[in-house]
Parts: sequence; C-alpha cells; structure tokens
Amino acid sequence: MLQKLAGIYNVSKGTLSVHDIDSASEMMQLLFALEDYGVVRLNEVYGEFVLRLDASCMPEPETSLQMLQQWSEKGKQLASGKISKEEYDHWRYCSCERQMNKKIHATLLSRSCEKQSA
Repeated sequence: MLQKLAGIYNVSKGTLSVHDIDSASEMMQLLFALEDYGVVRLNEVYGEFVLRLDASCMPEPETSLQMLQQWSEKGKQLASGKISKEEYDHWRYCSCERQMNKKIHATLLSRSCEKQSA
C-alpha cells in the first residue's frame, strides 16, 4: 500500500513511513533505537549536546555516508541561499533516494567494468 501511495505522490516509500514524533518521549525512543544500532551517540561539547552519527553502523554504510554528505551539501546550499526551502524539501522528500540509487548504480556498473577489464 505504501509503495502504491508513494507512486501516486512521486515520493519514496520511506517518506510516507516517517515516525510520528509528537512528544519528547517519542523523540527519545527514536534516538534510543538509533543508539541501540550503534548509529548515534550523544556527546556533550562545550556545554551543548551533539549527536554523533556513525555511518559504518548504518544500513548500507557506503550509501548512508554518501547520503549524509549530500544532505550536508544541500543544507549548505539552503543556508547560503543557493536553493530555496521548497527546493530543499523537494530534494529531501522526492529526489534524495532516486539520486542515490542512480549514483549507486553508476558506481556498481563502473566497478563491474573495471573487474571485467582486469
């Protein structure tokens, strides 16, 4: 059902299954789950709380790292005014997964070609 709805709205299935975070308790439960997987760790730096992400513990570590790098770049573009909030949201909800799938496919294809030529 989620896949069909995602197709109708032209978004990724993951966009439609985002956790509801309506309270501090629900937010903490999500963070605790990420901590259990080793993905996130809480640190205190100069009196501020900082969440440290470890891409190597995420599903598909290489892909996760690429997605984090792309997120960082899009955030910088938003902050500098190079893209609008609407463009940023479109990337987050519609383009991110498709772009990463294309990039991963191209990387795998090039690796396959390299192996065949060796």
